[in-house]
Amino acid sequence: MDPMYSRDECITAIKDFYEFLGKMYLDLPSAVIYPPTNGWPNITSEVIMGCLGKDREIASLLRHLPYPDSRPFRSHPDCGLPGYRLYDWKTEVDRLLEDKTDAENILWDVEGEAHYFGKRIPKHFVGLMDACRGKYVPPNVVLLDVRDGLVYWMNCPEHILKTCEPQPSRLVYPLEGETGARNICNVAFPARAEERWEDRDSDSEQEAQETPPTSDDEDSQEEEEEDDNDDDDSDDSDDAYDEIEWGPSWPIRHFFAMLKNEYMKLNWIPYNDQTVIDIDESQWPDEALEQAPRDIPRVLQSIYHKHGWPDLEGFDKEACLVELKKVVAEKYPLMHTYWLLSRQ
Repeated sequence: MDPMYSRDECITAIKDFYEFLGKMYLDLPSAVIYPPTNGWPNITSEVIMGCLGKDREIASLLRHLPYPDSRPFRSHPDCGLPGYRLYDWKTEVDRLLEDKTDAENILWDVEGEAHYFGKRIPKHFVGLMDACRGKYVPPNVVLLDVRDGLVYWMNCPEHILKTCEPQPSRLVYPLEGETGARNICNVAFPARAEERWEDRDSDSEQEAQETPPTSDDEDSQEEEEEDDNDDDDSDDSDDAYDEIEWGPSWPIRHFFAMLKNEYMKLNWIPYNDQTVIDIDESQWPDEALEQAPRDIPRVLQSIYHKHGWPDLEGFDKEACLVELKKVVAEKYPLMHTYWLLSRQ
């Protein structure tokens, strides 16, 4: 089956996500930078392929994405997961070309420690999140495969997996409110991987929907044959990445729909136009666990509901942010020490 990846769909999903955050708390357009018509001139195949060792299609995608504004002397609000931002590839490539950073640092930012993925990540995968932001924030590696359009959240917290909507899946199906050409149910497998899954026992069906294909069941003889293969493309075969510990996956539209739903349900709450917290205490930094009043999530949720959330059309963003600022200053004057300082 042909891969389901679409560059335009990826761009649209990310743009829509920024616009959603803008309706809730993010200061748009100042918090996001948008590419010119022909794309970011600094993001070229030479840089992405030559310096970073990534696929040509990744260069094409990154060249046309909007990014959070990470330039110096700008505010850098959370815009992704609580405590995290989508990665600003434009600014980091600028710094790379100016010798202010190097390829290793950039890849560490978005991919984390090499051992997470068996010491290698396929060149057709690109990191979407500033995964290693902050001294005390655990890394959250989020990778997009530009061959099949799936997004992998490497260490997705257990409490998210239990309740998130949509659930992790390799199935492409219409989301709520979608009509027309997108209403096509299909499986986003590359052809070779698809053949492997057909041979799996039905008992493994659930696992197949949550993790990418591996060849753990293949014999050592085939692995030796792969090692002896001198073809330049051998590193891109499925077998080359058998030891990678993948996380749950979603088609890209589903992934960003899932993130939106966490905000819609106020499981993730912005307490100002900069900082987002997770209501699950397992995700609180030590400072918050030791000092923060346990009623913070309930109080913040009540303020959002008072101003019309989750009705995007009726929600009064400005009034909500004003009241959040007032209540936090009065009830939780040390709020910044609970969350913000732990991310420095």
